[in-house]
Amino acid sequence: MARTPLLPILLALLLLASCGNGATSSAPALPEDNFTYAVSHILILFDEQNPSAMVAKVIQTLEELRAGTPFDEVARSKSDNEKTAARGGWLGFLRPEKKDSFAGAVQALPPGQYGGPVETEKGAHFVYRHTFQEAREIERGLVIPAYGFFIPWGEHGEEPSKADAEAKAREAWDKVQKGELTLEDAALRYSTVPSPRSDLFIANAHDDGGQKGIYGIVSQAQPGELAPVGEVPGAFVVARRGVYLRSQIRHILIQHVETPNRALSVSRTKADAKALAEKVFAEIGGDTSKWAEAVRRNSDEISTVATQGWIGAITNGQLIPEMEAAILATEPGHIASEVVESREGFHILYRMN
Repeated sequence: MARTPLLPILLALLLLASCGNGATSSAPALPEDNFTYAVSHILILFDEQNPSAMVAKVIQTLEELRAGTPFDEVARSKSDNEKTAARGGWLGFLRPEKKDSFAGAVQALPPGQYGGPVETEKGAHFVYRHTFQEAREIERGLVIPAYGFFIPWGEHGEEPSKADAEAKAREAWDKVQKGELTLEDAALRYSTVPSPRSDLFIANAHDDGGQKGIYGIVSQAQPGELAPVGEVPGAFVVARRGVYLRSQIRHILIQHVETPNRALSVSRTKADAKALAEKVFAEIGGDTSKWAEAVRRNSDEISTVATQGWIGAITNGQLIPEMEAAILATEPGHIASEVVESREGFHILYRMN
């Protein structure tokens, strides 16, 4: 038997509620050109056997929210999504591009407010859109960026024995700790597992699922410090706890003939591209009021010109390593102190927050 659509019921409830009437926050909102949304939700699953119970739970949830109970508290007690309920409903930073009811509800909300109920194929959702500052603090408490390498061991001769792998890991750790080798140099010397990134980024580790082992290792260190040698299934890990990053980033990109996927109009040499980037950087002089015009006149990344070079609410591992290092060294609200070169060309970087 086909499920009876509950959308008419939920829409009736929505008329009773003031959609988005959650308490607002004094934290600054995301920029108007932002396309990334920090979201929590409460999911009430469809109950085919007892739909009236599901509707009753939706009403109870709505009443608690309207009474001013914090969204995260209601999520913990009412949401049927156990994983997100344990985190107060936190889903993360999303870029909802699909034109469905959930994405529409998210996109319609101002930061700091909630909306719903919204029906999807799973059930009824209440959605909360966080302010950027609020969301960053939530994420900071849930994820740890890890950088490092693996030394695998095997039981059939294809890899070192477990004892040998552990000895190699501890030797590598000792040399890095003493400053005899960088983490990157140690990876080249001791690991047989190639890293896709020159900065050895492993993951933004969570205390659940497949990343739980990595999380447990790097959580023993302070940001920027080397963690004790740890073990995950089949390998030992030498890792550094990274400095957490989540910032809105803009850039001006100057390409050259050696740049992969360059704009068709680009014909300048690498030397000319560097000279132009340095010239634009000097003209801006760290003055963010000059940023928009500098992007419009100079950036070769046409797709971001309309948003003043905005490339996202970036976290660890999402930028080219050279760019990430420069952003981590830049104070929020400032332009990076020098032009950054990467395989994509030359970048002038602006860390917005």
